[in-house]
Amino acid sequence: MTLIAGNLIDDADFNNLLATVNQIYGTGNRDRGYGQTTITQPPVTVAGQVRSTNWTNLTHMIATCATHQGTPTNLPPDSLLATGQSIKAWSGITSEFLTDKDTTDKPLGLITAGSYSIPNYVTAIDANRFNLAPTALSVATNVWSVIRSTTWSNNITTEVSATWASEDTARFFFNSGGQIRMHGSHPTGTPQDTKWSNTLTGIGLIALAMHATTGTGTAGAQTVGYYELTDAYRTIYTNRPPGSYATSTTVLIEAKRLGFVGLNGANGKGVQFRVTLAELGFYVNAITAAGTNFGLDTIRATTFLAGITAPAYATVDPFN
Repeated sequence: MTLIAGNLIDDADFNNLLATVNQIYGTGNRDRGYGQTTITQPPVTVAGQVRSTNWTNLTHMIATCATHQGTPTNLPPDSLLATGQSIKAWSGITSEFLTDKDTTDKPLGLITAGSYSIPNYVTAIDANRFNLAPTALSVATNVWSVIRSTTWSNNITTEVSATWASEDTARFFFNSGGQIRMHGSHPTGTPQDTKWSNTLTGIGLIALAMHATTGTGTAGAQTVGYYELTDAYRTIYTNRPPGSYATSTTVLIEAKRLGFVGLNGANGKGVQFRVTLAELGFYVNAITAAGTNFGLDTIRATTFLAGITAPAYATVDPFN
């Protein structure tokens, strides 16, 4: 039934709310789903009672998602959802659920201060599923790196993979705000080496996220993220504007998906990166010293969500 002011909330009302919450809190589909399993709340049976534990489970699931996102809520305390209390649509405001604690059927808003708009919070955690609280993520730096151990000229290329146990675990990583971040460095010395040092420092931090690749440098990031990858390499970063030869030291980062099946709207259980560093024009045969380094960081949800796993990295092809 639809929510009607003054009516008790029935099984269908509760299950409709739960279905939306489970899409964010639990497995979900595509870019919905944090993969949380600490609280398990199945739908209530048709014509069955919606019990106190059902309500507390639902509000705790909402709270977990909201805290991770930084979504403000005013959820009822567990004491107001205790056994023996009635949950009703508040008279005059059908979007608010309040616990009625006396026999006169007054809405809680007339008994104590405050109101609890559970349906509004359900809508909010879905709308804000891409948002992150400031402390939601942790960074593990330099978890993998590829280093060129000899001098080089013209260009060098390396490929690195990042894989998870399953497509769902990859999806939960990105859905919860996870990123794979890349950065380069090179020792200074000759004018050629200093040029490459400045170039790799200048690209900043390049981070593949859910639906985009962001960068802290001045140019080059692409609107391609985990969900936009295909079986063929796609450019996620280049420091060369299209059609431009403004710089002779070119950095190109590409990515493709690995292990794609599409379960639950996922886009593979891994990502493979290809990094190409190239000299062009007058400097094509210049000798670049050993020590060119390309490193990877893992950024993942650790503070408010449980079980979000980091990928396993491997060098598919070293710099050559």
